[in-house]
Amino acid sequence: MPKSFAVLPEGLLQAIEASNDSTLRLVRLLHPRTDVPALFQISGENGGTILELQAVAPPSQRSWILDQEIISDGKMLILTPVDPAFLVIPLLQLIPAGRNTNFRGADDLFEDFTTRLKDLEATDDDMCEAYTTLFGMTCMETALKMLCETKELDAELTVYRYSSTRIIQYLRTKVAHICRSSQNSDMSRSITRKFATEGLFEEGYEEVLAVARTRMSCEFVAHYLAPQTEKELLSTYNFKELDVHMDHLAADEAARIAATTTTKKGKKSEASTEDKKRKAPKGSKGVDQLKKANTKGMSKISSFFQKK
Repeated sequence: MPKSFAVLPEGLLQAIEASNDSTLRLVRLLHPRTDVPALFQISGENGGTILELQAVAPPSQRSWILDQEIISDGKMLILTPVDPAFLVIPLLQLIPAGRNTNFRGADDLFEDFTTRLKDLEATDDDMCEAYTTLFGMTCMETALKMLCETKELDAELTVYRYSSTRIIQYLRTKVAHICRSSQNSDMSRSITRKFATEGLFEEGYEEVLAVARTRMSCEFVAHYLAPQTEKELLSTYNFKELDVHMDHLAADEAARIAATTTTKKGKKSEASTEDKKRKAPKGSKGVDQLKKANTKGMSKISSFFQKK
């Protein structure tokens, strides 16, 4: 069986080492952004964890060398944690408007999700079975509590109702968390460079910088949102100040390019004019004397080649 190089969370490594089975079991679930099947690793440990498998592939053929072993597959596989709420949101949106107005128990909702998933072309029996396993995890019901309106009928029964407002509120919380983290994390170096090139660290641009961080955070969250949900999230923010700043930068860049082009054209025109002003080289004395010779009465050279 071919080997691959992978970066795994420490908790997953410990779980694999603790079990007798070292095989990493993956399941296919619909990606919340694209609705296309993607690979995930799900585990019931600690209430349930969901990891997405991503591959970073080199542009050309590469290999990994580990100790004395060569791994011919040069891809790097990365398993990254995914918030269960991102998987629950599109499932809630599968339910038609007429059926999502009532409060329902978690088991009833999960059963409805499974029925609707079976009707999708992208799903099959194996995927539906993976979702059934997923719905048995505590983290899925926790996600429902964060995304839906809730009522506690008694100590052991909570019912849920779809709420687009609660979903957007939760997503805004995620955006705010990323904004705070991006200011102190070493992972934000590339983001810092981007903001610097846009002049956002200059004095007087503090508010524009804050708006830029918010938009950047929205882009990160949107990696796990359907386009319509992303649009609804963005509509709750005001990016006008940042848009005006970016328009000014674009206008300044266009003016700089135009000025550079005009300068180059001007230099070419000056060089052409100078070339024209240069005099043609003088002929030799013999050529000048021939030009002055009196040719009156002399036969043309063509006359010597006429028939007699």
